[in-house]
Amino acid sequence: MIIRKAKLEDAKFVYDNLEVLRGDVEYSFDQFIIYYKNYLLNNNNWIFIAKVSNEDIGFITVNIYSSIRYIGNTLELEEVVIIEKMRGRGYGGIFLKEIIKKIQTDRLIRKIVIKTDDLEVAGKLYSKELTLTNMRTFQKYLNKI
Repeated sequence: MIIRKAKLEDAKFVYDNLEVLRGDVEYSFDQFIIYYKNYLLNNNNWIFIAKVSNEDIGFITVNIYSSIRYIGNTLELEEVVIIEKMRGRGYGGIFLKEIIKKIQTDRLIRKIVIKTDDLEVAGKLYSKELTLTNMRTFQKYLNKI
């Protein structure tokens, strides 16, 4: 598996494969590309893309934020996506493990967080590399698209 940071040319791959996570949120590719360009320019956001046998098979988005409590940074792995035809082959676990290895070399990164409401599929994957906590997430949607 080869892992690299996303580039502008990867916009269509990311857009198309976010469909499974978007639910009832709708926006055009033209709207997405404007946001995507800015996302890539922000040093606190990364997208890693995994490639197997010359094919992009998935991506993980990373958001970095300061954690004053830990005098360092926390990384949230927000979207973890493996394309449909490659699911169930163990690639998600390999990808997650490789991302954690890559990230932990930065000594200012104190912890990694992933949130999910899918404990059957995603939760099983995440539990292989991370610890399930009792943390509850509260949210309120603002300015929905």
